[in-house]
Amino acid sequence: MKKIQQTDLVIFETLLSTFISIPKWTKEKHKRFDQLNQFLSGFYCLEIGETKSSLHKGYTNTFTMFEVPKKRTGKLFKYRERWVLSRKRSSGGVGWGKFWDEIYLLDFIPTEELNNRLIQEYL
Repeated sequence: MKKIQQTDLVIFETLLSTFISIPKWTKEKHKRFDQLNQFLSGFYCLEIGETKSSLHKGYTNTFTMFEVPKKRTGKLFKYRERWVLSRKRSSGGVGWGKFWDEIYLLDFIPTEELNNRLIQEYL
């Protein structure tokens, strides 16, 4: 599996914007969601489960980029001082669903403008 390159991010943003542009879960939105998942499946992904008390529980298919802190422990320790793309995911229903983060390693340092745009447009 590979890291996300800056050129891959253009494809990613195109797939994500076409997915988000459809407000309700129609057949077309499911098709675009599958295309986005298929694209992301070509990259190495680390999954981290969220607890029931997580602040972000309930937010799904949202993305952000961040640099993993130098003193980070746990599953992200091997990504210390490296940039990653984080995606919130879920499955199941209210009260019995499962929530997790998918972490994708980036092979470039994103600009602050890029990260802010990603958060504003896709949160």
